[in-house]
Amino acid sequence: MQFEALGNPLILIPTGIIVILDFLALPLFIKWLKNGERKRLRYLLFFKPFSTLICIYFMFTQFGSAFFVGAWYLPFALLVALIMLVYLFVQAFTLRKKTGSSKKMYIVHLLTGFAIAFSIAIPPMLYSPIKETCARDNSAKIPAMSQAMNNYFSDHNSYPKTLDELIPTYIDQIPTPSCNLISGAPRTFFANTCKGEVPFFYVRTVDFVGFDFYEYGTGRHWRLHSFLDNPDPGYCR
Repeated sequence: MQFEALGNPLILIPTGIIVILDFLALPLFIKWLKNGERKRLRYLLFFKPFSTLICIYFMFTQFGSAFFVGAWYLPFALLVALIMLVYLFVQAFTLRKKTGSSKKMYIVHLLTGFAIAFSIAIPPMLYSPIKETCARDNSAKIPAMSQAMNNYFSDHNSYPKTLDELIPTYIDQIPTPSCNLISGAPRTFFANTCKGEVPFFYVRTVDFVGFDFYEYGTGRHWRLHSFLDNPDPGYCR
């Protein structure tokens, strides 16, 4: 049985807690800075890049979970980032006085605070680029499967019902879709081989709410953003 992160409480709860802590990073930074708690500040700054990566993981793996918490994360994270920038602006007026820092260190603290606030917006800003990169990488895997299906057709005068029928005579193994690590559940390629129609390949999108389609032979890509638009791309009319 393959591991699934989508809606899995063992993943959803701890990553969700880290997301909340990531949202609170700037208030904690300001509080510990004013209190002179340097050790905690070092820990916060050290772990902040890792919490951003976990937020990206949370966003994709839980995008299609119950109540679409990963999908809600996108606009909410942008809103929180904006609120934190306003919070930093308000705190800036008293920060130097309460920390007793020099002008140079005051500027460093403000820039660090800005970086922390801005980092909250990084995962939603990377959502589309990551999704498109994953789809583009998959396109490069289509020609090999297309050639294997052509060879199968030459021998049987029909296309296989499933891609597994190509193994091992026509292809050693079916390629694994790119970016499975950040997908909520295992993904695999499928082929629509309805009789009388040109075959095409498809796979669930990396956020697991839609389908990526690939043209037979060339790997040209198009997408359905929601499974509600076409719940069964393999259906033959």
